[in-house]
Amino acid sequence: MSQPLDSESWMRNGAVDYSGAKAALGKDGQFDQWSRAFFDACGHYFDSTIGYLAFLGEKSDDDAARFLDIGGRFFRVDPHPVMPWRNLREQALDLQRAVHQNDFAGLLEWPFADTRQAPLQNALLAPVMVEGKAVGIIGLANKHGGFTDADLDVAMSFAQFAGNALLDSLAYDMSQEHLDTARVMLDAERLKVRQYLDAADALLVGLSLDGKVMVANQAMCSALGTDESDLLGQAWPTAAFPGAWQADIREFLSHSARDGFGACNYIESPFLTPIGMRTVAWRYTVIYDATGSAVGTMCSGADITECKEAEERLHEIRRRLELAVRAGEIGLWDWDPNSEEVYFSPEWKAQPGCRDDELSNRISEWRDRLHPEDEARAVAKLTAFIESPFDTYMDEFRLLHKDGSYRWILSQANAICDSYGLLWRVVGTHVDFTDRMRSSQASEVVQNLHEFARSHSLDELLREIIDQTAGLLESPIGFFGLLAQDEERLCLQAYSTATVERFCTNQDPVNHCDISDTGNWADCVRQQRTVVLNDFAASADGRQMPDGHPDIKRLLIVPVLRAGRVTALLGIGNKPCDYSEEDGNIASRIADLAWEVVERKRSDQALVESEERLRLSLELSPEPIFLHQDGMFTYINQAGLTLLGADREQLLGTPVMERLHPDNRAKARERLKKLDRQGVIAPPLEVRFIRMDGSIVDVEATATMILMPNGPTIEVALKDISQRKLIEREIQEHQRKLTELARDLLRSGERERRRVAIELHDGVGQALAAAKMNTQRLVANPTDCIDTEAAQQLIDALESAIAGIRSITSELSPPLLQAFGLGAALERLAERFLQQYELECDVRVLPRVSRLKNDAATILYRAATELLNNVHRHSGVHSAILEVTMQKEMIVLTVEDKGRGFDSATLDYCGTSHDGFGLCSICEEIQLVHGHTIIDSSQGNGTRVEIRIPASIDWS
Repeated sequence: MSQPLDSESWMRNGAVDYSGAKAALGKDGQFDQWSRAFFDACGHYFDSTIGYLAFLGEKSDDDAARFLDIGGRFFRVDPHPVMPWRNLREQALDLQRAVHQNDFAGLLEWPFADTRQAPLQNALLAPVMVEGKAVGIIGLANKHGGFTDADLDVAMSFAQFAGNALLDSLAYDMSQEHLDTARVMLDAERLKVRQYLDAADALLVGLSLDGKVMVANQAMCSALGTDESDLLGQAWPTAAFPGAWQADIREFLSHSARDGFGACNYIESPFLTPIGMRTVAWRYTVIYDATGSAVGTMCSGADITECKEAEERLHEIRRRLELAVRAGEIGLWDWDPNSEEVYFSPEWKAQPGCRDDELSNRISEWRDRLHPEDEARAVAKLTAFIESPFDTYMDEFRLLHKDGSYRWILSQANAICDSYGLLWRVVGTHVDFTDRMRSSQASEVVQNLHEFARSHSLDELLREIIDQTAGLLESPIGFFGLLAQDEERLCLQAYSTATVERFCTNQDPVNHCDISDTGNWADCVRQQRTVVLNDFAASADGRQMPDGHPDIKRLLIVPVLRAGRVTALLGIGNKPCDYSEEDGNIASRIADLAWEVVERKRSDQALVESEERLRLSLELSPEPIFLHQDGMFTYINQAGLTLLGADREQLLGTPVMERLHPDNRAKARERLKKLDRQGVIAPPLEVRFIRMDGSIVDVEATATMILMPNGPTIEVALKDISQRKLIEREIQEHQRKLTELARDLLRSGERERRRVAIELHDGVGQALAAAKMNTQRLVANPTDCIDTEAAQQLIDALESAIAGIRSITSELSPPLLQAFGLGAALERLAERFLQQYELECDVRVLPRVSRLKNDAATILYRAATELLNNVHRHSGVHSAILEVTMQKEMIVLTVEDKGRGFDSATLDYCGTSHDGFGLCSICEEIQLVHGHTIIDSSQGNGTRVEIRIPASIDWS
């Protein structure tokens, strides 16, 4: 029972005049009873599991607190509550309105004297106001789902009811005027409460002791499909309940009036509403009058239809879960943390290899089987969960198996609390994930070996492989052996650290053996399979062990297979329990993957040695050689340094392209792109390098890709061709001069031809013509002394000579070419070939080149003459096409026939004409003027010759 309220201290504090109210408040117990009933209604309305009603003492601290909990016990408030609670209370008193906090969970403990109270999850505080001053406070806590803003107004109404109760207790000492004022205020508050009740979602109804409806909120009326006026004064409409439930509801209500507080005040029942049958959870609170007599019942209902449906689904899920647990060999455990008793399912006990009757249901069975390295941590984690069971418990640890090995267990659990929020039970599962854990550890071992190999030698790597494998499979003995190519001789390359330091007494252990001399374990080689000898001493191998050899009790050996043969063996021994098939799988996987690491290490080691040999050979090479990676110098030999006039420090780490002449960089980059694989050699490339003093050196560079430990590298060999380039330039200069001389010779020849032609035409030709005319006059005026026949013969001879001279001069320098251009000269040439050789020639000359008279026209004319001669002599036909066109700045001469043709690859077609200008000489002349000749011919398909020369040739 609480201490009497100290009303005198309240009067001294000036909160309110309490004269004459002591009996109502402290001595009779009426106020305690009223506050109990009031607060029961308040707590049930909010569905709070903890709360209190208190009044302020002299120092405005809580005094005479009345707590609401399931047992209905009264407690006294701690005068020094923790800070979060005190801050919330002071906020309510300062603001004079209700406040709430939904985030107390895990932040503080319940701030009252009884330590059995559950942790505070959420809270709502409302000040009790009298005449504008706070004289007390209502506290509510641990509402399911948390308090809402709507709850604040309802809480203030209850607080106002508490204030009104104080006013009622003072009404005996107040005048009638004050009493009327109080009634008006009470009516107003009642109206406000009415509004709050109608705003509530819960179904609320007040019943008299005889079951008549005194009040019903809007939610209740809507659920019944009627108005409140139709319900007031009427019996509770049990027709809304199915027939089988009507009697239960009546019994439920009768209990409330007969038994009062402490009786069963909760029931779930079907309830018929306009939207169909729903499931409603009902709670009641007995209403007492000022004398402590029950006057009625306040019932509140909550629609839990969705919750019940969820429970049914949960039940189905649980049923399926039980089936899954049995199928998945999941171990279940159910522990009362207040005792050592725990339920272990048969699946749980099977995980450490025990039958159901071999393990007791004590928590110590779990604790005693923990691995020594896991025990302290695992026990501490479970203890911490028991002390603060708000999160899901999850842990991984090793548990001792019956055979002496340890199994990896994943344990998960959830806490179950009672209605007080106190931990009741812990229910969890055990899953054996040893195989998965070992597989993961095996992968981790291989990953670690990759890292280890980078900074350790091959022998250290082999020992690390054995140590890691033996440690994972709890085997103190281990070895790694390499087989010869014929698989007849084994070289024990490495032993585990424990084997050497603890088990092998022979300081010079045998490191090789012949497979033919060994026993059963050599089946690993002979049959290429894993060998397990869990009773090694009884085997033939165990009876033949040499002195100083480790005492082996159990042995597991796995082969490493490559290309159908055993290349290595990994062996471990003396595990505390028998080796299993899974142990063999794990060891085989590690051995197989580790061999890849070993092979890579051996390759890297050979590569390093090869690199050293390469550097030595490069350094001794007389040719300049350098290496580069990603375009940066990584090495250059002494010959290269001498070539570039540099020190090694000046070049290493600098871009290669900086030393290459800008004109050669694009071509060098293009060439390097082709070096996409090892062994490809780029053809020699002539480039220029820039020496450190800025001078240029000509080199011939040959590049190839080689594989170095730090990645693919480009090797470039240089050949100093400066002297050769100098000689080539001199040769080119000589060739240029010879070409110029040849051109001068051609010019001279052409001028000489013109001169001869002019002299023959103007000199000899004129003389012969004059002789001819004189002779003709003699013949025309004959005399007796003249021989007419001889004179005629002389005339014929002179005519023939004149024709021959004209033909020669025409061929040497045709007059039509100089007078009318190339077109007229070629037309005349075609007429001559038709007259002399009956070769019909179709001449086609582009008008724009028809009147061409320069040196190019002369060259084309002689070429056409020679080509037509060849058609006449070799084609076997009497027709040809001669065409002259213009393409850009080039004149194109084409002669084509449909004759017998020839093999153009042999060039036997090139003959020589009577004047010495054969086709080959024409080709040479065309080349001298930077032109070119194209011959297209084959047997039986005719011949087509195309000559292209620049149009701007002028030798004048």
